[in-house]
Amino acid sequence: MACVKECGCANTTCKNFGKCCACVKQHAEKGNLPFCLRPPVGEKA
Repeated sequence: MACVKECGCANTTCKNFGKCCACVKQHAEKGNLPFCLRPPVGEKA
């Protein structure tokens, strides 16, 4: 996965904002999905 600088995350205060690889890794370690990988509101996962 390529790390990108333009992030689609709404949490701009996150220390990993714009560091997608670090963000995905952190969320995976916690057992959850980052904002960019969550299904749109109203869709079932």
